[in-house]
Amino acid sequence: HDTTGRIRQESEVEFDAVVGTDGRVHDPKLKTALGEAHQAVVLSALSRWRYEPARTADNPVAARINSRLNLRIF
Repeated sequence: HDTTGRIRQESEVEFDAVVGTDGRVHDPKLKTALGEAHQAVVLSALSRWRYEPARTADNPVAARINSRLNLRIF
């Protein structure tokens, strides 16, 4: 952590995952190459994300997503 608050690295990370009927991210897989430490942090953060689940008629269903996020390392 840089005490000055300056960003040391910024990049875009692409991932695939399944959003379950509960809205939680399951089985995320990074498509962007990262160092082992950064990969662990990103996967940990994704496990805390929540989405509105996909629906068919009135029932929530699991759905595969492909998404991107901006990664900023301070």
